[in-house]
Amino acid sequence: MRGARPFIIALSLISLNIDKSLAYDERHLDQIKTQNACVKCDLSKSDLRKLNAKEASLVHADISESNLAVGDFRSANLVKANLRKSNMTATKLNFANLQEANLEKSILHHTIFKNANLKGAKLRKAALTKANLAGANLARTNLTKA
Repeated sequence: MRGARPFIIALSLISLNIDKSLAYDERHLDQIKTQNACVKCDLSKSDLRKLNAKEASLVHADISESNLAVGDFRSANLVKANLRKSNMTATKLNFANLQEANLEKSILHHTIFKNANLKGAKLRKAALTKANLAGANLARTNLTKA
């Protein structure tokens, strides 16, 4: 068993590095906070709770598996953004452009989508309890099992 201990420690260190490499890019996080824009950036698995990203440009951004609860994304450009499996509880997305965005399996309880563009968005299996979709463009939106 003694020979196995160094192997287990080495394996643990490797897995820590793998997990880190699969997470968001710190530079991209700084960019969205300072410049309010980050096109094609990697913010996956990040904690963006209460982020003020009003009118931000996050086109093609990977924000999957992130926590965006209680954030402000009013009038933000999230065209083709990947928000899959994200927590967006009580997030403000009024007038946001989410055309062809992926919101599959996301938690969207009490999220405000008033007048948002969700044309062609993927909301399959999204949790939409008490979400406000008043005036939202839902053309070609996939709401299967939502």
